[in-house]
Amino acid sequence: WSKAVDDTVAEMVHGLPPFPGVREALETMAKQADQIVCSATPNRALQQEWQEHGIDQYVQAICGQEAGSKAESLAKAKEFGYELDHMLMIGDAPGDI
Repeated sequence: WSKAVDDTVAEMVHGLPPFPGVREALETMAKQADQIVCSATPNRALQQEWQEHGIDQYVQAICGQEAGSKAESLAKAKEFGYELDHMLMIGDAPGDI
């Protein structure tokens, strides 16, 4: 992985809006639960994308590939007091199953 790949990913997501209904879903869920983003995407691209569309306000943390695997990010959330049996993962890729 390289900075060039990070730059390419950041360029790819620039200007692409979230899927219809995502903002409303995040807003609704934020009223009931804490939310974090766990992604294999570079953190810089995630931050840019979520800030660009104003949806970063609905999550407590954005964890990109630099934070480790999704499983590692969820384990870290447990260290901060979130119980595994109180977590719901909503994926967007076959590997999230």
